Amino acid sequence: MKEKSQILKNYSIENLDKRLNDVMDYLLKKDPINYKSQTKVSKAIKFPQSNLSAALNGKEIYLTENIIDKFCSTFPELSKSWLLTGEGSMLNKLNISNEEFLSHIPDPEPRITEADVYKKLDELKKKKSKSNIEPSSRIVNDDDLVDAIEYRVPWKGQAGLASKFYPDEMIEQLSRNVIRVKPEYKGVYFTIEVDGNSMPPQIQPGDWLRCEEISSLFWLEKNFFKKGNVYCIWHNSRGIIFKRLIYKNSGEIWCSSDNEDKEEFPDFPLELEKVNKILIVRALVERKF
Repeated sequence: MKEKSQILKNYSIENLDKRLNDVMDYLLKKDPINYKSQTKVSKAIKFPQSNLSAALNGKEIYLTENIIDKFCSTFPELSKSWLLTGEGSMLNKLNISNEEFLSHIPDPEPRITEADVYKKLDELKKKKSKSNIEPSSRIVNDDDLVDAIEYRVPWKGQAGLASKFYPDEMIEQLSRNVIRVKPEYKGVYFTIEVDGNSMPPQIQPGDWLRCEEISSLFWLEKNFFKKGNVYCIWHNSRGIIFKRLIYKNSGEIWCSSDNEDKEEFPDFPLELEKVNKILIVRALVERKF
């Protein structure tokens, strides 16, 4: 232990705890069920939970190369060089071409159960009832706004049909900005350019739309998706698509376009088990024409 600690003193040990906390945030976004707590992460990397907690809190004796090796061997996308020095990116760059990146990959496994959904919804509703946040209709000053992360997606989303997929592993490699939003809208945003013409006149090809990610915990809540909203769906086989979401009498959720030509732009059922992300369109950032 002492020898490994000495090795790390040649690097940026004073900020290693911060980088480890960044890794914990990344793992939570990657899989909010399996990596939602220090206990679950410690089991995954086969490292004592008490030692992991101490390392995250900056206790130097546990900030060793051993803990770095544990993380990197379990999650090979993590950059050991970044963990040691703080230089470069957290994730190793994927050595694949754009075409390979856009190719189909196996369907994701469902991450939550219906019981998880309703339990979390109850917790969120209780928390919201105790919130002191005023209604969003009030006048908001700049000082009232809070920071939120916005990722800029370099691949177009289809307002039509698509057949491409974008792996979660690439998200952390996207360029990102800090934007200012109302406290009740604090979340993760993706700004995406529209391609296709199934959503005119509200959405036009070339529009850049800022979309807020919706937690998967809400996807199964009855009548959660509203008829008047436009959503951005990251689908495993159809790619990134912009659609409205409507409920059928059968209880199924369907994707629908605004284009009257339903032969060219047909509605289709949304298979949630094949969906990685659902975002709600919040704002038009830029219109080219």
